[in-house]
Amino acid sequence: MRMVTATKAKPLVFPPVWRCIYCGSPETLSTEHIIPRGLRGNLVLPRSSCEPCRKITHKFETTCLRSNFWYFRIHTGMQRRLDERPKSLPMRARNKPMLVSPTNHPNLLLLPDFLVSVRKHVDSAESVVIQEGRLGWGAADVDQGEPGAV
Repeated sequence: MRMVTATKAKPLVFPPVWRCIYCGSPETLSTEHIIPRGLRGNLVLPRSSCEPCRKITHKFETTCLRSNFWYFRIHTGMQRRLDERPKSLPMRARNKPMLVSPTNHPNLLLLPDFLVSVRKHVDSAESVVIQEGRLGWGAADVDQGEPGAV
């Protein structure tokens, strides 16, 4: 099984959806990144997000990328703009606030790991699993294993 990962590789562009994946509107559609570009997402759905939904997801993603994922992006070099690269980061040691370089800053990011099944519908009542894989942030292929094992 192949792990889906965020990379700097050329985008993998899926066929256009031709309607908003959030609200179903067919009006003013733009490209949607399955994983945000700020996390090096390279899976793209063209013509899949209307302008109002694009604004909502953009605001949400920007907040997450600059807060929840900020230190992770710094440690992994995922910042896209030069002005996003700080010279020092805040931390507390023994109840004392201090600034340290990004290389000396501790970092831990915990994310869920999902088992994904792709199903082919045989008829309206049943479907058959045609492929199973893991959707996560690892860089390796996963040959077998239980959910949660990498």
